[in-house]
Amino acid sequence: WVQRVTSSSAILRVEVDRPGAISVEAFAGREGAPAAGERRVITSADPRGLHAVTLEGLKPATRYTYSVRYGSSSKLAAFTTAPSDDATDYRFLVYGDNRTDEAAHAEVVRAMVPVASDFLIHTGDFVQNGASPAQWQTFFDIEAPLLGARCLFSCVGNHELTDGAGVEYARFFGPVDVPQPVAAKEARGKDAPAATRPEHLDGTFRWGNTRFFLLNGMVSFKGTADRAWLERALADADAEPGLGWRVVVVHHGPWSSGPHSGNARLHDAGIPQLLKAHKVDLVISGHDHIYERGWGDGLAYLVSGGGGAPVYPIKRGAPQARKTESVHHFVDVTVG
Repeated sequence: WVQRVTSSSAILRVEVDRPGAISVEAFAGREGAPAAGERRVITSADPRGLHAVTLEGLKPATRYTYSVRYGSSSKLAAFTTAPSDDATDYRFLVYGDNRTDEAAHAEVVRAMVPVASDFLIHTGDFVQNGASPAQWQTFFDIEAPLLGARCLFSCVGNHELTDGAGVEYARFFGPVDVPQPVAAKEARGKDAPAATRPEHLDGTFRWGNTRFFLLNGMVSFKGTADRAWLERALADADAEPGLGWRVVVVHHGPWSSGPHSGNARLHDAGIPQLLKAHKVDLVISGHDHIYERGWGDGLAYLVSGGGGAPVYPIKRGAPQARKTESVHHFVDVTVG
């Protein structure tokens, strides 16, 4: 699966059954028709279980096909790079809270596959127990038709933090690479990640004229490293050339008509006011297994937590809500 796609680079992650070397062949264009000079072969020679191969020097808004070889086995997949920063038209899909009900999760994925889009936004809670390798394997089995063709950007959910640090989530989808101290490697094997700190679970990326901020909403934002990171990232975006939109993605958002209601941590720390001051246009969240859209404290918001987990009843609508529905779903977003 592909991660951290930009207009000029991407990271390919490959997990294999037994530790071993892999090779990746990538080229612009579709299978069997590489563009002249665009073919490249990269080898990851370390005998490890999870590989990360970086592709650089790519062209914006270009389809790249790649083949991964491991021993006598190979798999073919593809992705599209981000457009140039002045691009104003693109499309992405939003979903989240897949956990618990594999059949419902698979139905949502089947509905998403034929919908053309540039990338995916996940609102968190991929699995019930974020420390369970077996549950992550099931997630990847179900998501294979999506992840083989599109990059998934995400925020961390509370169920990824079952171990208190989101270690497995950070391995697969973390917005930054986490250092691996020697002690952790000795204790858990060569590929064992370090125990992450929460601030390693925040990230940001740009797609066209939009800047996305991916937050860990399950921690305090009062005088913490997460707060400092967010203030710095928002301030940097204030001076970013050509930026047309700012979108925040956080698992437990400021407002919701579901049983979890709004995230008190964000309100106690004045985060909605901070986002408004930095001209954030939209807050996307999950956590409550419903669909909702609304307007709170001058911020448009969207709740999309219907990706497969049992849906929640809507007992009392939040005053900020414009529309709510208890339903499995994904959201198709067009930027123009």
